Amino acid sequence: MTRLRVIEFVAPGVEAIAAGLGLYARHGVEIETVRTRSSTEQRERMTSGDCDVALTAIDNLIAWDADGDDLRLIGQVERTTVLDLVVGADVERIADLRGATVAVDAVDTGFAIVLRKILRDHGLEAGDYRLSPEGGIQQRCDAVTQGRAAGGLLGPPWSDQAIDQGLRRLTTVEQALPDFPGIGVAVREARLAELGPALERYLAALAEAAAWAATASRDEALELFTAAGFPPAGASALLDVVPADVRVSARGVALLYAIRDELGVLPARAPAPGTLAAAP
Repeated sequence: MTRLRVIEFVAPGVEAIAAGLGLYARHGVEIETVRTRSSTEQRERMTSGDCDVALTAIDNLIAWDADGDDLRLIGQVERTTVLDLVVGADVERIADLRGATVAVDAVDTGFAIVLRKILRDHGLEAGDYRLSPEGGIQQRCDAVTQGRAAGGLLGPPWSDQAIDQGLRRLTTVEQALPDFPGIGVAVREARLAELGPALERYLAALAEAAAWAATASRDEALELFTAAGFPPAGASALLDVVPADVRVSARGVALLYAIRDELGVLPARAPAPGTLAAAP
């Protein structure tokens, strides 16, 4: 059995399904998951070869590859991303974040870009607020609930916990940008030949998990998620973004480039959209 080391923030729905149904073993691949605290750590551990696969925001690859990395998309494990703009109870509108500190993972990649787009669509330009690099969702949640930041993009279960503590949800990424792509499967181009057979088996297991979710009853799928340790609200949100298949959305990738271009942060050396994805 071949083995892959996958670095991720939280398990996507298809991963939980694949593990719960024994699909990795059925396809002859063993998965070791590594939890990360930041996309910066993901990049470092992928570059060093410590991890084989990164489940990460697709936008990260645009900036990282422009800076000399060789990461390529080989799949997409979420239809869109489950992230809510959660703010303090005293913030009533997105425009009220003018002059505030907003928590992000890293200030110039990933979900900070979509956050900037959402803020811009509500009249806030880059100089109207401050981005604070806090790291992963847990760290961003701590920054917001402890008052170090006025808001941030949070996913389940942290977003629900924050709401339970009296914070407020102003919008979601899906509401603001319906075509925004979810988490991608990234691999170094230099390792595609080496990892090819294992990657094919890994993607086959994820694709079977996505197909199962499309035909299973909602109760059956939610039961599998909760058995894997997801709280009910988080399980429901993750199930809603399980993709029909794990192919990369060209439309979603194009949107990321369009957002960066609109914000004036598309790197001059960014790879062409059509070259970001690669077959394993």
